[in-house]
Amino acid sequence: MKARLYKSAVVLTVCLAVTAGCSSNTNTSNAPGNTANETNKAAAPADPFGKYAETVTINIGKGIDAASEKTLPVGDTVENNQYTRYTKDKLNIKFNHVWQSRSDANLQKLKLAIASNDIPDAMIVQYPDLVQLVDAGLIEDMTDIYRQYASPQIKDMYKSADEIGLKQATFDGKLMALPNSQTLADSIYMMWIRQDWLDKLGLQPPKTVDEIAAVAKAFIDKDASGKGTVGLTGSKALFEMDNAIGEFDPIFAAYHSYPLNWVKDGAGNIVFGGTTPETKEALGKLREMYAAGLIDQEFALRSDNLELVKGGTSGIFFAPWWMGYDPIPESMRNDPSAVWKPYMAPLDSEGQFNTHVQSPTSAFFVVRKGFSHPEALMKYINVQVAAETYADPDALKLDPGVGFQNWPMRSATTYADNVERNSKALSDVLNGTADVSTLNSNQKPLYEDWLATRDNPAADFGKWGPAFSYVVAGQQLLKPMNKVFSLYYGQTKTMETKWDSLLKLENEAFTRIIMGSADLDSFDEFVDNFNAQGGDEISKEVAAAIKE
Repeated sequence: MKARLYKSAVVLTVCLAVTAGCSSNTNTSNAPGNTANETNKAAAPADPFGKYAETVTINIGKGIDAASEKTLPVGDTVENNQYTRYTKDKLNIKFNHVWQSRSDANLQKLKLAIASNDIPDAMIVQYPDLVQLVDAGLIEDMTDIYRQYASPQIKDMYKSADEIGLKQATFDGKLMALPNSQTLADSIYMMWIRQDWLDKLGLQPPKTVDEIAAVAKAFIDKDASGKGTVGLTGSKALFEMDNAIGEFDPIFAAYHSYPLNWVKDGAGNIVFGGTTPETKEALGKLREMYAAGLIDQEFALRSDNLELVKGGTSGIFFAPWWMGYDPIPESMRNDPSAVWKPYMAPLDSEGQFNTHVQSPTSAFFVVRKGFSHPEALMKYINVQVAAETYADPDALKLDPGVGFQNWPMRSATTYADNVERNSKALSDVLNGTADVSTLNSNQKPLYEDWLATRDNPAADFGKWGPAFSYVVAGQQLLKPMNKVFSLYYGQTKTMETKWDSLLKLENEAFTRIIMGSADLDSFDEFVDNFNAQGGDEISKEVAAAIKE
């Protein structure tokens, strides 16, 4: 079996709704359909949206807390609602809930189903489970299914990320799962800064690390907040989890350091980004800034690392495009004079903005081996995604207030550059280069909300925040940048038992170095410990996976 990787170009992290179920392999309705090209038939071209003449039932389990589901209208249930009826009407596919439980219990049932080799007709799994299923020979090869039945929209979504998701789901040349597709923008951290403070002090927006340090010093020395100004915010979870809001990722990237990526070193070897000389250099700069009082001195102790931003005492932080949702509105409520702007900074020594990007895939749809209608899952995904994106006009009849978690199976699937596409569409209309009629059903409300609130955000922060995020911050994502993808996004055998402790080791070592409780040269000791405690073994596994 082949461990998977990404060989080319990992919040609002996209949400994952895990759907799984366990059933007897004989307890499935597999009535033939009228689709022109069913699996294993080589007739006319397949119809990605072809409706079955007789109902096809797919056994699943449902990870949802039905008791607390408040978005369904009276009379509807998780098993019978507008989304299940929409699926039945479009495809004549019915989903049978073998079990229904809270997400945590559902995950346990999923693991048990895999371990007992008694899996449902279809599931949504994460990468380690996918590897286990492939090794056990429990799931269908979806290569031909995808080729014949994937809608043009789904194929375009995969292409928007260079088909990296498909590559990860491919084992020994066979596509063993249908990956979801998530936006990359949530992992691109930009600099958010108090523009009103810059204007008050007569300063230009900083572009480099040194300029950011100089502006932070000016904010502090001049007490721009008027109540004891603090420097850059940080996060105590520097690298325990990806994309902790308030982390220093852009500063590392300015030094060509990517502490969560697998990269090549100067000799061409595959190494973990947290162990490179560039990372040591970036830590040295952060240590220097912390010692100078330019970074929040208590960042490693705060439960809410953005409390200073909300409270109006810090004017610089690093975060994704969607800060207009939160925390910026709270900052503006507490200080009506606050004006926040995003910039793609800091730049590196050559004037380029670098950023690591997350995997475009976070979950995988799989079909039980032997299920007689594996193409039914592909058709369902086509229909569900077309509805959520309003590519199907009939979806306009659906009540947008009903939570997407009530789809029979769902793991958010969109374009890797979805935020950028929406931002450009809005910008084109606002600039007069496109007519408002070109906006889709998701974009038009944002356009209308922006016109209504851009001159008075406080009138309705609920409308202003999302519109601001797309219209203003989204434009930053359209600027040139160097997107650095990890060479590997999978999980090796040794990672299963040692990776969490290694990331904790990294986080603790880096925090001590930045805060000055450990020398910069202790980084070398960290690298030795990292490698000795499993890093070397994992690096070899990753290199072997990439070569396969």
